Amino acid sequence: MANVVWLKDVSSEEIGIIGYKASKLNMLWQNSFSIPHSFIVTIQAFQYFLDNRSLLKDIKKILEKTSLDKESLLNASESIQELILNCEIPDSVKEDFIYAYSHMNMDTDIIKMLNKNALNFIKAGRDFPYLALRPSFNVNGLKGKYFLNVKGKDNIFNAIKQIWASAFNHDNIPLLKNMKFDDFGIAILSQKMINSEKYALINVNGNELNIDCVYGLGESFSITIPDSYLVNANSIELINKVVNRQDAMFIRDDNYGRTIRKSLNNETAGKEKLSYDEVRKLSNFSLSLYNLYNKDISIEVAIENGKFYLIDVNEEPLMQQTTPQFSINETIPETQTFQASDTITKDMFSMFGNETQSLQGNKNQYSFTEAVNNETSASYSNSANKFISQNLKVPISFDIKITDSTDIEELKQKLRAIKEFINREF
Repeated sequence: MANVVWLKDVSSEEIGIIGYKASKLNMLWQNSFSIPHSFIVTIQAFQYFLDNRSLLKDIKKILEKTSLDKESLLNASESIQELILNCEIPDSVKEDFIYAYSHMNMDTDIIKMLNKNALNFIKAGRDFPYLALRPSFNVNGLKGKYFLNVKGKDNIFNAIKQIWASAFNHDNIPLLKNMKFDDFGIAILSQKMINSEKYALINVNGNELNIDCVYGLGESFSITIPDSYLVNANSIELINKVVNRQDAMFIRDDNYGRTIRKSLNNETAGKEKLSYDEVRKLSNFSLSLYNLYNKDISIEVAIENGKFYLIDVNEEPLMQQTTPQFSINETIPETQTFQASDTITKDMFSMFGNETQSLQGNKNQYSFTEAVNNETSASYSNSANKFISQNLKVPISFDIKITDSTDIEELKQKLRAIKEFINREF
């Protein structure tokens, strides 16, 4: 079985190969919806990795002796993830991935018609694209990490291993223990990253549509209140709209190869996100999906150069985006040290010993950075609304300085302390 397949070349019925998320997007592509160019690292590639690196026996042994108390689950998760992260991806999987990745900017039907020399000539003039990498499980109810704006072979292979490892997070292990492990699998949906100028979350029912929209990538929902448009589903008439000022957005910076926060000028910040024509087009686009599913749905749409790209469809309402976003950059740029805000509580200071000068108060969000290795990092963020509702003076940002001399294990312990504090207090 192939290690890598193109989304358009498989059937939505092949869940055992591509998982549920990829299967859903394949069905939508077959119904002519605009999906970012995609290929899939198959479940078979994951299973081959486990078998080739002799991990199956050790993982099963850890799962068998794990109880359902939190400490046991956390220890099991850490042990299994360490096993996976310490192993190299087999060369055959890497080669198949690189072949697909190098042809990402080409139509797959054209690829099949060209000889090798013609392909090499075309590839020579094309840059490798940024990717969005997301897990696609063959079992419902499991969750894993995903990565945005990933570029470069080393970064991509590191992200793939992290996604595979994240399948064994402590929340997933109880379900894995209660099923036949040989039936479990994870594919990785690899999509060309859309560097959206606008991003919309849309809830659709039979009577109306609610469209929330921000400038920039979907991560921008974590730092602003979106514009909101209420539309009659039958007449496609605008019932109500609320325009909110947006002072900053998240975009991809091609110079640094990572997601950055960019301030908006005064004119753009106060301008409404969608024109009436865009609202109507988004409404018709969304109602086509509603008619396909024949039930209430929520939709994520990225808008780039005026084109709508369907990112996801869910059969439950979407809230403003608070799911952690991950973005890999090839190197850690120089980090400025900031004075900690006086409004940050002393409890938070105490978790960092004498290193409190590396914390930063922020009016819009809190974030912190998890080390992947000495050369890459992953950024987390969450919605400010969560903190405002708890009557804090100001939402909080954790900016942890990482250098070549940073002790990674010590850093991980600090990050776990942050997570525990947030879960406990908020």
